[in-house]
Amino acid sequence: MTRIRSATWAYLLLLFGVAALSACSDSVSPELRGAVVRIYLGGTAYDEQTVAVDSVFKLDASILNTAGKVVDGETVEWSSDRPEVASVDAAGVVTARAIGTAHIIARHAVGEDTALINVAEGFTRNELPACSPSDELQLGVGEIQLVAGAEALPVCLPGGEAGAEYTMVAVNTGTTAASVLDLLVRANGLAQTDAAQRVLSDARGPAGPSTTELDAAGRFHQRLRHDVSRRLEPRLRAGIPAVALGGPRAQVSLGGLRSFNVETSSSDGCSDPQMRTGRIRAIGERAIVVADTLNPQGGFTDEDYREFAEFFDDDAWPLVTQNFGEPSDLDESGKIYIFFTRAVNELPANAGGGGSYTGGFFFNRDLFPTSSCAGSNGAEMFYMLVPNPSPPAGEREFSRQFVSRSTRTVLVHEFQHLVNDSRRLHVSKSPVWEETWMNEGLSHIAEELMFYRRSGRQPRENLGPEDLESAGVRDAFRLFQQDNVERLTAFLRGPEYVSLMGPDILATRGATWSFLRYAADRKGGDETVLWHTLVRDSRTAGLDGLRTALADDPATWIRDWAAALYLDDTGLDSENRHRVQSWDMRALYPVLGTLFSGAINQPYPLRVSRLFSFGATPLPLKGGSAGYLRTVVDPDELGAVYFLTGGQRGQSYLPAPARMKVVIVRTR
Repeated sequence: MTRIRSATWAYLLLLFGVAALSACSDSVSPELRGAVVRIYLGGTAYDEQTVAVDSVFKLDASILNTAGKVVDGETVEWSSDRPEVASVDAAGVVTARAIGTAHIIARHAVGEDTALINVAEGFTRNELPACSPSDELQLGVGEIQLVAGAEALPVCLPGGEAGAEYTMVAVNTGTTAASVLDLLVRANGLAQTDAAQRVLSDARGPAGPSTTELDAAGRFHQRLRHDVSRRLEPRLRAGIPAVALGGPRAQVSLGGLRSFNVETSSSDGCSDPQMRTGRIRAIGERAIVVADTLNPQGGFTDEDYREFAEFFDDDAWPLVTQNFGEPSDLDESGKIYIFFTRAVNELPANAGGGGSYTGGFFFNRDLFPTSSCAGSNGAEMFYMLVPNPSPPAGEREFSRQFVSRSTRTVLVHEFQHLVNDSRRLHVSKSPVWEETWMNEGLSHIAEELMFYRRSGRQPRENLGPEDLESAGVRDAFRLFQQDNVERLTAFLRGPEYVSLMGPDILATRGATWSFLRYAADRKGGDETVLWHTLVRDSRTAGLDGLRTALADDPATWIRDWAAALYLDDTGLDSENRHRVQSWDMRALYPVLGTLFSGAINQPYPLRVSRLFSFGATPLPLKGGSAGYLRTVVDPDELGAVYFLTGGQRGQSYLPAPARMKVVIVRTR
């Protein structure tokens, strides 16, 4: 690579940044025990930045208690390990003084946090470093090169004697979805027309992003799983008495009545109860099925309720508990209540028409004893949608067949949530709930695992169209896996706009499911060990939990997964880290509509943009997202590609920070 005037890059730092220390001393007051320091830039948790010499900007720091809330009245002491490179004053104002790398440190009695700052000399478009023959990437077809940050100034791509085609996967390995990296990609020396023989031509996605807006169902789940759960976290750490994992069985009677609080709109679910009475319609070994006495006419029969109880006993319970752990048993019934109630139909998420709906939910407030949360139902339970085949004006129609099919998937999905939260509250005594994106991804893994259970297939079989020819396998796919593929489609159509770390939209769920499936395939062995580490035995959340489960830096796996989405089943996936071993998605997408009514046949929908030698291609990457660029270099030419930041409104260009990773593969 051509040398440029830039910082000395600290590659030995963790890819996800320097973790804050949380050690306590005897001098820390009780309310600060377990608190941590966090540095912010513009209201977002700090991730590595590259700035120009003479830049001035302000950092903020907060002390977060064990609930993740800011402790008022606490201040930090700022310092720099290299003030000659970047200095900082008592208010957190940083001045970039000379080329190099500095660590800005915020210290408090509870610990410290560090901000990595690279200082580089800016340059104009005319000052972009040129490629020379000595800088050429010498790659054979299918070979891969990894570069990071300033190493991508420039990326020099030779055309060779016959011309060449390359794909570059740029990944932002920031620690949160909010750590956006605004890249600009410039190039020269590239072919201005497409290759005569384009490789992987089906990898050109639609020219537009997936929606990043929450629909009504998404807003409901976001509020329940994130907003309300966070308000419940102080109760999570309030010393709940130990609860058995399967105590003596409380007696319930078929036909008996039970009342439940169905309120979901209060700030934490613990106030303003709205009671509904239900009748016990089926009792299984692990399930008690209750039907709201106000449910619409034409709904489920007693036989339907017995079948739901049998499914839970025979399939959902063994699958979820074997993979994720057993739930708590707050009411000592040894069973889970499944409450079919029109209260779910009445949610705003289920009003009106459209495809978005909520088929049911689990509410972690019910895991608390009423002494800790007055609105709790004091039992492990689910709330389920009910058929409404002939709705009056203003209500939405839900056929009996539709609700029956969706119920089984919802039970599996929500049971993972119940196990995850109940073990954190009552077993592992975790100080935090699982992060929403990871919790949802694990529930979608539970759905996929149910597909394997019901179909007789196994992970890592690289399932394609021929494997779905059996009616039984197709039916299991339709029930428990097709929705995962549709969510993945939403992600693949705009991967640069969607982070697997949130917010909780369908595309995020598709990305997180895909990554977790990739991780389980790559890790190999008994994948139950991975799920146990993430759920059954976990006291951490999000990336911290992943780091423990993978015994490696999650950033590396996220980078390799992003490359695998492009390389898998292309003949170019020569390395295990660039494969998704369970599914041949390139073969499945073109026949989905043929196999399943309501699906569409389409090429593999990964959005890959063509890069030319004119203009600048913006690539705004969220933390955990990736952009895909394909380019062609004519015979005997040398193309140069530059990954930059800045360059807007008169700003100089700067090298990208090292959290930008680029996977380069020669495809022809």
